[in-house]
Amino acid sequence: MSTHQTPPNIGLGSGRPANRLSLEVTEHDVIRHQQAFCEVEEGRTPHALFDDLLATTETSFGILEKANLGWLLSQCLRSTEGAERLRRDLKAMPKSRQLPFYFAIALQRINRFEDSASVLEVVLERSPEDNVARKYLANALMNTGRWAEGLREMELSRDKLPVIQKPYHADLSRLWQGQALDGKCLVVVGNGDRSDEIQLSRFLGVFRNLGVHKIGMVCKAELADLMRGITGIDRVDSGYFEPFDYFITLDSLLHRFRINAANIPLPPYVRCSARSVYRKKAQLNNQKPLLGICWRNPDSRGFDKNDLNYKIRANTIDPCLLEDHLTRAAKSYDIISFQPDVRPEEREILQRIGCRILDVSAFENYAGIAEWMSCLDHFVTVESPLAHLAGALGIEAHVMLPHSSDWKWMIQGNESQWYPEVNVHLKKSEACWQSCVEEVFASLIEPGHVTQAA
Repeated sequence: MSTHQTPPNIGLGSGRPANRLSLEVTEHDVIRHQQAFCEVEEGRTPHALFDDLLATTETSFGILEKANLGWLLSQCLRSTEGAERLRRDLKAMPKSRQLPFYFAIALQRINRFEDSASVLEVVLERSPEDNVARKYLANALMNTGRWAEGLREMELSRDKLPVIQKPYHADLSRLWQGQALDGKCLVVVGNGDRSDEIQLSRFLGVFRNLGVHKIGMVCKAELADLMRGITGIDRVDSGYFEPFDYFITLDSLLHRFRINAANIPLPPYVRCSARSVYRKKAQLNNQKPLLGICWRNPDSRGFDKNDLNYKIRANTIDPCLLEDHLTRAAKSYDIISFQPDVRPEEREILQRIGCRILDVSAFENYAGIAEWMSCLDHFVTVESPLAHLAGALGIEAHVMLPHSSDWKWMIQGNESQWYPEVNVHLKKSEACWQSCVEEVFASLIEPGHVTQAA
């Protein structure tokens, strides 16, 4: 592709990508944008507040700063409007260094993956060392079914090793690259991300078919007991251990095994002790089917709430929005909260509807959570490690996502190709979870859906 070529109706100019996080406005202005976004997202003020802020900014900012409003809209509030604004800005500033990248991400937010890939290919042709753009290109390609190309770009985009992998990379002579494994000991090293390690651990069993003698797994400490429940794993640890002949990183298995939608190992691949689950069910003594809920990503605790993207990345639903739906669902289900760190105001809501509260924060590992989760008939959650855990256990789950651009869910209709028992529900309105929540609970209480307690 020539550097002068541009995707149809996109109008890219030349230049090198700049720092993705720079908004090129004053700190005070950024804080005003953040506050306005958070207030609108939580439903405390009307959209007019944000529109007024934009109108004020239009008169006080220069053209470059106005362009960043398109980025703000596409990231946080109104993706379609943001993408259109960025398209116009590209025509006005054809030599902008950062707008092509911003525009490409905005296109992914509205599921225009082919167009996004075209933009990113031009960006990378100009700056082949831009690994951030390469990661987004991998995402766009995999969402359009071009798995081989996407996995190749994903491999090329790796620039920083997770801490957990660094000791192994000190001796690259033992990196497994397809060598014969008959009678050998192999260590598979995770990347330190709970969701990734739960999702990708499904590939560990593939090595048994390659004649490997022993398989070791290195993962987050809280996942170790859970991983020991995967058939064929001989040793699990959270740090470096010997002896081994070869190692490979868990997230590189997709590329190594040439995974695509047709050959993904399907759940359940994580299993719990049947005796432990039986004891948990006896303790619950439920008279109705069990419904588990989680409305806030447990991994959001480390996010700065003043961060521009906090509300998107935290995947948080106000429990007040759930109360009426849970009250109606309680007529058909016994409900259990799997939410870590339940806040006082949330506890009051749960107590009003008669919801049992499982103190997930007290668990030292995910194996204990998995045993309780195995008792459930249904699980309703936002995107989180618990969503992947439910999928790995083969539990019927309803996962609410703010948008569909992450290849890790590979959505077809409302189903995930990674987890056949998971129903994916996308926000219909970018500023509100209301329609998404209504869709989930309508499906749970529709005639014929509710079954008898096990």
